[in-house]
Amino acid sequence: ALVADPERTYQVAGQLNRWGMGLAIPEVGTAQCSVWSLKTSPVDYLKLDAGLMQGVPHDDRSTAVCKAVIAMARALEMKLIVDGVGTKQQAHFLRAQGCDLAVGNLFSPPVEMDGIVGMRRQSWRI
Repeated sequence: ALVADPERTYQVAGQLNRWGMGLAIPEVGTAQCSVWSLKTSPVDYLKLDAGLMQGVPHDDRSTAVCKAVIAMARALEMKLIVDGVGTKQQAHFLRAQGCDLAVGNLFSPPVEMDGIVGMRRQSWRI
């Protein structure tokens, strides 16, 4: 959608930014997200695909890829959302890397909309 009408995308992104909202590029680390879109998109966040967290922090290659994406987000001055965090070790690794936000079964399984209201008072610090 970002590539189909880049001019309109920039207009909408600018308006959202003025309203205090941001955009995220999802599925970073999959074939659906090209490096070109990272260069040209007016977004505030990258969302690291859950598949890239498999093996982190025990598998060296998985960990290296994850670190590289985190470094790229920093270099592009974007915040990073990491999906698929399932263990405390992964959460500690991401904290040590300076990751901004994380989601996954470690914090909560998928929840219906009605269940979200009760969750807002819970603390998820690891």
